[in-house]
Amino acid sequence: NFDAYVSATFYVIKSNEVNHKYLVSILNSKLIEFWLRNKGKMQGNNFQLDKEPLLNLPLRVTEKTKPFETLADYLIYLNDPKQAPVLEKASNEAVSQVFEDLVNMMVYELYFEEEMKAKEIDVLQFVTEKAFPDITQAEDPKAIIQKVYYELQQKDNPIRNRILVASSRSETIARINAATS
Repeated sequence: NFDAYVSATFYVIKSNEVNHKYLVSILNSKLIEFWLRNKGKMQGNNFQLDKEPLLNLPLRVTEKTKPFETLADYLIYLNDPKQAPVLEKASNEAVSQVFEDLVNMMVYELYFEEEMKAKEIDVLQFVTEKAFPDITQAEDPKAIIQKVYYELQQKDNPIRNRILVASSRSETIARINAATS
């Protein structure tokens, strides 16, 4: 419990059943952004979201939350302004985008699993603990993120290749990506 004071209406999602990092991954995905944009309304140049769409968020619950939690930890690390860049010649923001793209693909797979498997653009099978080590207890999280990032950039990496072709193989993903770019 905590005290909070706000000067305007705001909404809080409270959950005892779903891991918070998993929930953060889903809620920050392009799919949920797309859904909310289509449920909200524009007020001039501002996007307004009312209570009703939030009450009806189409959240998928899965027992396999660990990959989402791990990637959330990577993104939290990369987006912390106090962290030094993990790469010499690229910003943490640029590195973060690679992991965000992966999380988006993982979320798409939660909702469109059959389509993604049929079109060979599913990625969850490759997001293993071995390929994506937990950084929360690591001595050097930066080194782990560097290693995973470089592996994701390899030309023969199946995750990279599936992300690259996803929009061309799936009209659904293409539409969502175009609307949320």
